[in-house]
Amino acid sequence: MNIIELFENAGIYRTNLREFNPEDIAKIQKQFEIERAQHSNLDSSVASNLILAMNEFPNELLSISNNRILYNLFSKKNYSRNRFSSDNAVSVSLEAVKVFIIRFLSEALTLFIEERMAQNDFEAIEDILMVKEYLPEESLDFLRERVTGKLDFVLDKLDQNFSMGDHNIKSIYFIKFRPFYALLANFKSVDTDMKIRLLQNKITSPILNQEIKSIFTEATIIAMSNYNALNPELDSFLKANREKLTESYETTSSSSDSGMSPWAIVGIIVLVLRVIFFMARLAK
Repeated sequence: MNIIELFENAGIYRTNLREFNPEDIAKIQKQFEIERAQHSNLDSSVASNLILAMNEFPNELLSISNNRILYNLFSKKNYSRNRFSSDNAVSVSLEAVKVFIIRFLSEALTLFIEERMAQNDFEAIEDILMVKEYLPEESLDFLRERVTGKLDFVLDKLDQNFSMGDHNIKSIYFIKFRPFYALLANFKSVDTDMKIRLLQNKITSPILNQEIKSIFTEATIIAMSNYNALNPELDSFLKANREKLTESYETTSSSSDSGMSPWAIVGIIVLVLRVIFFMARLAK
């Protein structure tokens, strides 16, 4: 449990909350005893830190309590925008809120990242990057390592000769969907560009297990276009792949009559685009 969870469970929030009073402190102490009765290993510093924050850093605490993304993140709730009002805004600097998070909530932030990455819940992590200016650099570096590590994991898995019957295939299903690439784009670099190109090559490689290819090729190429590459040529290439593949759906039925499989169509399209891409570079 972190201090914002305790704050939430104690029912401190109220409309037009602008300051704390002794009754709020009493609520914290009472709620903590209730929580500790249910969780005997609960760290007593949670209550003492929240009381410290209320007494010495009230504006920072109020700022987080009125920020929908930050509050939902740390309270583990999913309140709508209607729950938060600009009337409750307090004067506090961005840097002060960041220092507050480092002091009281950095462990909770790390735990959130670890849990969501383990669940491949990239969309939830992408949401918190909407307020990344408040997040500690150490936390962002940790997230960068975990996200790029996922890409390394996928590349390694695709080098293995596993089939549809292998339960390990499920561990890389996330490459078929937008959120992974949208999140990765927040940490794009020359290195991630290179690995995305390698992933695209592996997915369309003729030597890839045909069962794996049938599962991943089309959806992955479309999803991969959500990675906004650092290299503009690669970015255009990824988006052109998506457009060509989308257009090919209109002729799938006629192509199927000729005996050509959908993944073969994709392979031809990608090969043509690679040739065009290579010729364009030579012309420079």
